[in-house]
Amino acid sequence: MLDLLESGHHLSRAESAGLETEALASLIQTPHFKASVYAFLDLLQRRAKNPAGAPTLTWPGPSPRSASSVPV
Repeated sequence: MLDLLESGHHLSRAESAGLETEALASLIQTPHFKASVYAFLDLLQRRAKNPAGAPTLTWPGPSPRSASSVPV
């Protein structure tokens, strides 16, 4: 990877893009990449269920009483 960064200054855009594509293809096949993707998706699902910084919904005032019977 570091050699890709070093050679980037001396290559054309097309050559640099080709090398980047090859490097990304090799990284995608590693188990570390797969674990990172699964961890990120897990984080997204947890945040969707319980957003960070979202206000809690509380009843403003005394708690409502349950109605056991209704007058007619």
